[in-house]
Amino acid sequence: MGISWLKFGNYDTARDNTPFYLDKSFTDSSGQHTVHPYLQFRYVNLFLDYVYYKSGRWQFSIPLQFGIGDARYKYNFNEENIIESRRIVFLYEPAVAGQYKIMKWFGVGLDVGYRIMIVSNKNIGSKFNSPVYDLKMIIFWGEFHKVVFQR
Repeated sequence: MGISWLKFGNYDTARDNTPFYLDKSFTDSSGQHTVHPYLQFRYVNLFLDYVYYKSGRWQFSIPLQFGIGDARYKYNFNEENIIESRRIVFLYEPAVAGQYKIMKWFGVGLDVGYRIMIVSNKNIGSKFNSPVYDLKMIIFWGEFHKVVFQR
């Protein structure tokens, strides 16, 4: 089980173009104040991992991730945090993964996949469908315990 989120940088009003995650604006009821909200995307996912090749130091697998979360716009107006267009989203991330065991208890890995929004927030669109790359440092806790505590 894992937790993932995307965090985007602050909006700089001096820039000529608006980043994709700030392409929406909200106006108050009087129509006098316009704000550019921050786009937030958070989800929790369940991992399933099928290992199709394993040798002494190498392992290759096909990890599948199914997630549920929310996508929303958030902004601060009159010192109040306001959330707009919040919707539940469901996603699927197929990938291929490889890892290499450098030592008995430590390794590195790489996942390459694609995030697909099964149910997206229609107010935000499908902006979260994208390639996913994960670089990993892996500690094999069973082996680590043997090395450290069973001398």
